[in-house]
Amino acid sequence: IAAYRQLKTMRDQLQQMKAASAQAKIDTAASILAQQKIAQQSIAISQQNFQKSLEAGSEQIRLDQRAWLGAVEMRVPIDLEAGKVAKFGVIVTNTGKTPAIHFTSFSRAIVVKKGDRFHATYAKRITGVASTTVLQPGMKIEIWNAFGRPITQSEIDTLKAGDYSIYIFGTLNYQDIFKRSHRTHFCMTLRPDLKTGDSCETYNEVDE
Repeated sequence: IAAYRQLKTMRDQLQQMKAASAQAKIDTAASILAQQKIAQQSIAISQQNFQKSLEAGSEQIRLDQRAWLGAVEMRVPIDLEAGKVAKFGVIVTNTGKTPAIHFTSFSRAIVVKKGDRFHATYAKRITGVASTTVLQPGMKIEIWNAFGRPITQSEIDTLKAGDYSIYIFGTLNYQDIFKRSHRTHFCMTLRPDLKTGDSCETYNEVDE
């Protein structure tokens, strides 16, 4: 009987040892899996952060290197005389570091009464001529548009008196070398001297 009890005790101890060993293996495996999951998550987060940094760096490079077009100066009007169709022009330049491609421009000149709000509206038939070209960095071109009808002497007198102003505005469409499309709006007003201009308070806009 004593021997049987001793044998039973030994068997119970062996089963407990086996169970403990099995549980230890399970715990170890679970711990390894948990560590692997943490490591995988850490790697995934690192990859995401790296990708974001890479994209941010690429975007910064693109912004630094892309073409930037804008109208920088108004030209002296041509034929701004009674009975003639006046022509108004602006100088457009590329201040970026790479060419602007597929450049197309439209512009228009309208008369606005003093105190009235300027609205950039394009007629169905735009008097400005669309031109497609490539603007290299630092390159300047002139774009012109006709007033659309002969101007009268009374209109010239009101312009000189400051009762009315001529607004010259337009849109510049182009692509950069990264194949992204861009649009610039510009607006200038003719001073009463009828020779020089100022930048408008509105409609001078660029995108990124």
